[in-house]
Amino acid sequence: MAVGCPVVVSSQVALHGLVRSAGAGVTVEREPADIARAVATILSDPVAAAAMGEAGRRAIDDKLSWREVAVQLEALYRSVAAGGARRTRSAVTAPRSPASTDLSAIPFVCPVCRAALERDEIRYWCASCDRAYPIIDGIPLLAPASSRTEEDEIGHHHGRRRRQDAHKAAQEEHFDLAVAEEFEITRPHGTPRLYRFLLGEKFRRATGPIGPALESATALTVCGGSGLDAEYLVRSGARVVASDLSIGAARRTRERARRYGLEIVAIVADIERLPFADEAFDLVLVHDGLHHLQRPEQGLTEMARVARRWVSVNEPAHAVVTSLAVRAGLALEQEEAGNRVERFRLRDIVPSLRTSGFRPVLAQRYAMYYPHTPGPISRALSGRGIFPLVRLAWTVTNAIVGRAGNKLVVVAARDRPSATDGPGGG
Repeated sequence: MAVGCPVVVSSQVALHGLVRSAGAGVTVEREPADIARAVATILSDPVAAAAMGEAGRRAIDDKLSWREVAVQLEALYRSVAAGGARRTRSAVTAPRSPASTDLSAIPFVCPVCRAALERDEIRYWCASCDRAYPIIDGIPLLAPASSRTEEDEIGHHHGRRRRQDAHKAAQEEHFDLAVAEEFEITRPHGTPRLYRFLLGEKFRRATGPIGPALESATALTVCGGSGLDAEYLVRSGARVVASDLSIGAARRTRERARRYGLEIVAIVADIERLPFADEAFDLVLVHDGLHHLQRPEQGLTEMARVARRWVSVNEPAHAVVTSLAVRAGLALEQEEAGNRVERFRLRDIVPSLRTSGFRPVLAQRYAMYYPHTPGPISRALSGRGIFPLVRLAWTVTNAIVGRAGNKLVVVAARDRPSATDGPGGG
């Protein structure tokens, strides 16, 4: 693996889990016929073999370099030494260790025809419509091929685009390549106190009516970026799948999960054609994702189809204050990715969810502003003496003028109980 060679290993070999999760080769039982078939499969597809070899090399560099092993060993000793103190830390700083969500337990369907998908070590495929979806670096690419660049799954090159999907292709390329990768992986960790508070407040509003029911619930984030909302959900006790059209975002989500010990499954998926069976997740959540789309109503309909109990939408609102902010250069009319920022009214979201069988339990606007990357002002307002006053002022301001604010949140519950509802919500 360290030299980029795809491998075939027995499931009894200690590193088989790493091989499987990285997509670095094929794991088999100790049967000659199984080994032969795995070797033949790899040799018959040089492109996939090269991708597996590169995935293995990266996995060794990321997880088993001397530096990384030292970091893991230090963390292990520290966790043992911390003992009971570690178990009493709050959920804000430590996840609640929900049950692991592995790919085999997820009801994937073909995003084109919605037939159940079959899987081997290197791909998912649909026997109904004969489409295949590769697994690269352990990440399933379950968006229809027309939603992605033609070469992403083999070399992450951005070649010829299908004209009708140019908008999605531009979004994907931007979030694959044109982001501050380390910041996207780690935020809000290491950011000023005010910045962390505002991000936490957005999540609190997006899940407030659901509350303790998040414990052990299954959740899907769509247009989930680098896994920030997925992390908040895990720390609330949920079992989470994070989806995004960008494989770069999926890789950053997986790295976030690895660094902070989070159980998150990262996949590539198109919100307009989600690769999941109906009512597959207790909660489906989007945060600043619909406004990227040319057809946000289609994304919202798909979220409702896949949600078993709740849908949560947190998006920019159509507001006078936003128009003023755009003129002042404090808000964007068009993002760097090339899309016009769609800003919604509650009447754009609520009727659509009602049509899909969901009853809003929270539908409100509120005021929220922070630069994507915190600067000196955010740090200055996070000081021990001033931060409580800033937080109080923000809370009072929202209580007074929040209903005219620049953000909206809608949390809706399915009107009828799901046939699969049971204890634990999972």
